[in-house]
Amino acid sequence: MQVLFSQLIYGILIAGSMALPNTVMAQAGQMQPVTTYYDSARTMIKEQYHILDEDSTKIQGAYTKFYREGGIAAKGNFESGKLKGIFSEFYSGGAIQRTIPFDTGIKNGPVVVWSPEGDTLQTAHFVNDTLQGKVVEYYPGGQVKSQTSFVKGKPDGLIRTFYPDGNPKEELSYSQGVQQGLAQTFNEQGRLIRKANYTAGKPDGEVTDYYASGQVLNQAHFVSGVPHGITHSFAENGKMLSEEHFKEGFQEGASYFYYPDGKIKHELYYKNGKQQGAQKSYYPSGALETLLEAGNKKKVEKSYEKDGSLKSEKYYVGNTPEGTWKTYHPNGQIATEKHFVNGKLEGTLATYYPSGKVKQTEEFRKGKKTGTEKAYYPSGALERETQYYFGARQGDFKEYYENGQVKTAGQYNGNKKTGDWKSYTKQGLAEKKTEKP
Repeated sequence: MQVLFSQLIYGILIAGSMALPNTVMAQAGQMQPVTTYYDSARTMIKEQYHILDEDSTKIQGAYTKFYREGGIAAKGNFESGKLKGIFSEFYSGGAIQRTIPFDTGIKNGPVVVWSPEGDTLQTAHFVNDTLQGKVVEYYPGGQVKSQTSFVKGKPDGLIRTFYPDGNPKEELSYSQGVQQGLAQTFNEQGRLIRKANYTAGKPDGEVTDYYASGQVLNQAHFVSGVPHGITHSFAENGKMLSEEHFKEGFQEGASYFYYPDGKIKHELYYKNGKQQGAQKSYYPSGALETLLEAGNKKKVEKSYEKDGSLKSEKYYVGNTPEGTWKTYHPNGQIATEKHFVNGKLEGTLATYYPSGKVKQTEEFRKGKKTGTEKAYYPSGALERETQYYFGARQGDFKEYYENGQVKTAGQYNGNKKTGDWKSYTKQGLAEKKTEKP
């Protein structure tokens, strides 16, 4: 909950010592007027007050502070350097902003904060410079927004917040500044949407979230602020959507997630918060979609089509790709094959047509494309050759007709075309037009 009183009340107090201009000598017991300015030309007054006995710490009598543009920003009274009576602050338009009562420099009595329109925004009470009793915050229309009880400057007892229509929003309990006991949250219709218990400022015991209908949404168990035990989530119709197990804040053992119809969606296993063993995901039909087998360091991830045929296989060391990765066409033929070393592509990346024929090959070194990239027609005839050097097109480029005749020939330098680029007919005759980069 936003504790607005700390920003509004403590932020307006004047520091114990003010920066004042040099003063002339004065006789003991005499008052000397002081004026400070915003500018060096002394045309914009900042403050006006008096001091006693040439001592800048002994402000005496009326004190007034002004806005740079003019108009009173704050005013009050001092006795021997200490605030006495009501200290008031004002908005730039002249409306009162807040008042604080002082008794010999100590806040004592009711504090009130207003909006520029004159609505009460907040009330509080100080006893010997310490918040005591209720701090009440209001909406602009006058409805209570929050109520907080203080004992010796610390929240103690029930804290309540409200919606603009007066319905309760939140109820918390504090003891000596620490959240303790039942905490409840309500929606705008007044229905309970969250309930928890706190011990020493931390969730302890059951924490439950609710749908507006009253049906349980989430339910978890906490010990000293961390989840411990079984956590459930539910659909609004009451069907379970998940079941997870925690031990001292870490996931432990089996976790299950379900489709709304009750069929299993994910089946996961953890040890000390890390995935271990077989992790499974399922299609709504119940068919296996992915299988992740996690050991201490290595992981194998396989995905499947709805008919059960293999769709892809990936290998990891930790979370870093390693080894040969493959994807498959629905007919079972390999679609792509690539190799990782320490998380970077290395060697040939091959792409295949569903027929099994090569569609394209690319060469990699330390994750950068280097060497000859070749593309092929479905018939197997060469379609294109491109030279690469550490990720950039560099050197000869040739494109072919399916009959094997050169279609286009040229060169690249740093991904940019260079030199003359020539085009040919299917019969191998040079076309008249020559492209210049």
